[in-house]
Amino acid sequence: MKNIILLACVLFLGASSAYAHLGNEPEFWIDEIEKTEGLVSYPSTTGLFKYLNHGSKEEKHKTVETITEVIKSNPKKLLILSINTNNPHDADYRVFLTKNILDALMHNYTIENLYLSGLNASSALQIAKILKTNKTIKRIGLDDAEFDNDEAKVIAEALKQNNTLRELSMGNSKFSMASRK
Repeated sequence: MKNIILLACVLFLGASSAYAHLGNEPEFWIDEIEKTEGLVSYPSTTGLFKYLNHGSKEEKHKTVETITEVIKSNPKKLLILSINTNNPHDADYRVFLTKNILDALMHNYTIENLYLSGLNASSALQIAKILKTNKTIKRIGLDDAEFDNDEAKVIAEALKQNNTLRELSMGNSKFSMASRK
C-alpha cells in the first residue's frame, strides 16, 4: 500500500514532495520499524535518508517532528536508530534535526543501538543526560562528533552513572588522548 501511495504522490507532486508527504505519516515510520527493527539513515542506501533530505525546509522539519514523535512513542521493535546529523549545506536544519532527535531520545526506552554521527559540540550535554537516565541503550556510536576535551569529559562523567552501556565509539572526534583517561 505504501508503494502505491508513494507512486501516486510522485506522479502528482514530484519526487521530493512525495517523500516529504509520506515521511509526515507516523504509520509509515511504524511500518518501517516493524520490518527493519530500526530507523537507519545512510546516504543513498536507505529510505530514511531520502525523507530527511528531500523537500522544502518546512517539509523536512515536519518529517523530523513526525519521526521524533514516533521515537517518543517507544515502538517495541525500534531497537536501532542511526542518523547522520552532519549536513554541511544547511547548518540550521542540522541543529534542528540534532535537537529534536536528542530530545526524543530522552523519552525512548526501546532503542538498544544508537548511532548519531556528525553531532555538534553543543549536543554533548544532551548525550550526557541520555547516558545518565536511559537504561536500554547498550551501544552508542558518536563518530565524527565535534567534541573536544571539555565535551569528552562531560560524557565521561555521565558514563559513571550508566551501567547498561557496553560499547561506545567516538571515532574521528576532536578530543585529545589526554582527555580519554
